[in-house]
Amino acid sequence: MGERKCGEEKNRSRQVNRTREHKVPMWDLVRQTRDLKELKLGASPRALIHLYKACKAKALVEGRDYVIPDDVKHLIEPVLTHRMWLSRESEIEGLKISDLMHKMVNGTPIPGMKPAGSTK
Repeated sequence: MGERKCGEEKNRSRQVNRTREHKVPMWDLVRQTRDLKELKLGASPRALIHLYKACKAKALVEGRDYVIPDDVKHLIEPVLTHRMWLSRESEIEGLKISDLMHKMVNGTPIPGMKPAGSTK
């Protein structure tokens, strides 16, 4: 991809919209990581910025000019996992950050997204 094309794509990504109702769950999910006793270090506010940018990029690649709840659900683990540290006790118990992320995402209502196992 040429430098010009790359610049054009970057400008397009700035035009991807995210409704306020999707912003709040992203913030809530990142904030929740700071309160988990299983983590020594939760995700930072900068992690939220990276999650938001990743969701915008996914929307753009998929031909949308808006972020949907599934973008958040699919990207939260790969974007945030390496930004958090397990507590010593959690490591000894064999816990994984990915398990905590799944539990957290499934326990947080995200507008427009059905809970796991829901038929409604």
